[in-house]
Amino acid sequence: MTSDPCGLSDALRARFAASPLRIGAGDSTTAEFQAGHVVRCLTTLLPKEVAIEVVLLPLSGDPQDDDAPGGLDDENAFSSTVDRALMAKEIDMGIHGLMAVPDGVPLSEGTVFGAYLLWEGISWPELPASVVGIQARTGDAPVIQLLQDLNRHPDAVGRVHGA
Repeated sequence: MTSDPCGLSDALRARFAASPLRIGAGDSTTAEFQAGHVVRCLTTLLPKEVAIEVVLLPLSGDPQDDDAPGGLDDENAFSSTVDRALMAKEIDMGIHGLMAVPDGVPLSEGTVFGAYLLWEGISWPELPASVVGIQARTGDAPVIQLLQDLNRHPDAVGRVHGA
């Protein structure tokens, strides 16, 4: 990396010296595509020494019990799996297509949507279906700062909360 637009190179190298930056997304074609988009955006900001790993997470709980929390009847099934992995520190940031995040469902305590990305070629009036939200733990300062520099639309659908 020839420049350091985030001013975070040393902090990011230290934070991810022993393990890659883990990006969690639901185990679907759409989520995998969204995660790839985020990876491409992040590579412009991260020092080249920081590796990135995409972790695809199951979108539902017990497949035998669709009424179980996190199951297919749970309105928060798509975000709750990513939230749980984030809070368990299995991932460093979580990707959400905001059209799959129900209105009025609070974020897990200790997390924040730190960045919003629009798809290339999608205009602002087509929100929120075109917005990818990136969630992180509020206590993970290097990741939060990285997301703030990655953020493309801080006012998107009123969902950005201060870290």
